[in-house]
Formats: sequence, C-alpha cells, structure tokens
Amino acid sequence: VFHQAAITDTTVMDQRRMLEVNVEGFRNVLSFALESGVRRVVYASSAGTYGAGSLPMRESQAPSPMNVYGFSKMVMERVAAGFLKEEPSLCAVGLRYFNVYGPGEAHKGAAASMIYQLHRQMSAGKRPRVFEHGQQYRDHIYVKDVVAANLKAAEAAASGVFNVCTGRGTSFNRVIEVLNAVLGTALEPEYFKNPYPFYQNETQGDPAAARAGLGFSAAWTPEDGIRDYLGARTVKAAAGVD
Repeated sequence: VFHQAAITDTTVMDQRRMLEVNVEGFRNVLSFALESGVRRVVYASSAGTYGAGSLPMRESQAPSPMNVYGFSKMVMERVAAGFLKEEPSLCAVGLRYFNVYGPGEAHKGAAASMIYQLHRQMSAGKRPRVFEHGQQYRDHIYVKDVVAANLKAAEAAASGVFNVCTGRGTSFNRVIEVLNAVLGTALEPEYFKNPYPFYQNETQGDPAAARAGLGFSAAWTPEDGIRDYLGARTVKAAAGVD
C-alpha cells in the first residue's frame, strides 16, 4: 500500500482536523493493511518534522516541527513505530519528502510548490512575489525522483524513515533566475514581509541514509527539473489542461 493522502497546507491551524485526517487516517490504513494481509506500507512523511533543525537534516536528529502539519507527520511516524512493535512482520517505510514540485500539483492551489506559484505569476507577466529577501532556500525535489523513491521503498529490506531530497539547497532567488531563463523574461522579484512565525526558512536534507537503505539518489537537479516541468506544462497548456 502506498499512502500519500494528507492535508498538506502548512498554514492550517486546526490541530484537531489535521490530526484526524493525517494521523487517524493513517492509523486506519495500517489497520486495513494488517486485516487484509498486506505486509508492506510506504507512507508520506515530511521534512516538516525537522522544523528549524540543524542542517543538513538527518533522520537521526530529534524532530522539532514548527507547525501543525509537521507535528502531524511526526505523530504519524510514531504511530507506525507503535504498529511495528505489535506487528514486527509488517514493513512500514516512511519517506520524509522535502519540497516536492512537478506535474500534477495544480489541484493543491495555495499549497502547491513555490516553483509552481512563481511560474504562474511570471508566465502571466507579473513580478514574482517572495518573502524578504528571497534568500530562503529549499531542498527542491522533483516529483519524478519522488516516484523513484517510492518504488525503491516498496522493495526495502526493512522498515525505517528516510529523507527524499537532493542534498542541496536552492534559494527562491535562484529559482526565479532559472524561471526567467526558461521563460525568456527578466522579471525582478517583489519582496514582502513574512507574516508566518512558524515558517521554515531553510530546508536541506542529507541523502546518505536513503542511498544506503533504499538505494535511492535523486537524479534531477532543481535546474533540470524545472526545465522538464515547464516543458510538460507547455504541452498541457497547448492542450487546454492546467
């Protein structure tokens, strides 16, 4: 079973709702797996569990989520650990996704990646809006790499929690530079103050454990991933699909 469903909007403040969907929904999936004879569950965790933790973020460090979403993912991992104690024959692999972008994210709206948001603004001729001063950075991971990580996790030898990351941080200013190059524009960023005290300014994962435990390494750099993504969006736009 691949479990990817969740409330992913990090600005949601309703903790009861977040835990009901993300944690109790996951608990139901694990119960279903056991009742149905499924022996392996691969589930989506998040780099949000690290909060403002030290860089590069490693699976061995203590979680320190800064928002309700990250907290829910931390609790999910603990629920999985509890199930494994009771049912050691079950294999559960948690994947701590860093900042995923790529085709198929439009339905997420405001929770879609910054790459998606900035491209929408810039392709409409608008200046890209980012928090002051665009130096925040993310470990942007292309969805094609995320798919590859899931397939590797489906064959993992043992349960565990692993980063799904590139191992490098790319600033929002750099993303804007790449988007300008691809779009043939020269739009300057419009900076504004960050209203969120629980915002992660930096994410950068350590890919070593996933490489050793899953045999997974990211194949796409952010620059190449963005170019591939925009190529796919151009084809969809020509067909009248968002």
